[in-house]
Amino acid sequence: MMLSEETSAVRPPKQTRFNGAKLVWMLKGSPLTVTGAVIIVLMLLMMIFSPWLATHDPNAIDLTARLLPPSAAHWFGTDEVGRDLFSRVLVGSQQSILAGLVVVAIAGMMGSLLGCLSGVLGGRADAIIMRIMDIMLSIPSLVLTIGTGSRSRAEFV
Repeated sequence: MMLSEETSAVRPPKQTRFNGAKLVWMLKGSPLTVTGAVIIVLMLLMMIFSPWLATHDPNAIDLTARLLPPSAAHWFGTDEVGRDLFSRVLVGSQQSILAGLVVVAIAGMMGSLLGCLSGVLGGRADAIIMRIMDIMLSIPSLVLTIGTGSRSRAEFV
């Protein structure tokens, strides 16, 4: 018994190497993407090299140098107690970026855990997890922040 149609051999897709020229060509069309990427890379480099870039101790108090304008000695000037603002910005950016990375890691782990639980358990557990997530997404985060902040502020006053 013969088949009337011949089957052709299926070839695996051709694997291509990374092409840097193609990436540059794609990024030429979106200057905002390039600008954002440059800003992020500069912030990360400043975070990594902040111990060497800081010109002064960020917590050193010098009352003789209070409220100085930007100069060669203090690039961003000084604050009310004479601390160098450039050094403080570097240290603050390091802590802010690190805090953001920790929050993203925790949120990713929690989301993965809830997704796995929902997929494995299914049924009623899936519906409950889905409803809890719907409730969390329906509350605007700004309103939640304002409400939580005003409540905690009233407790401390």
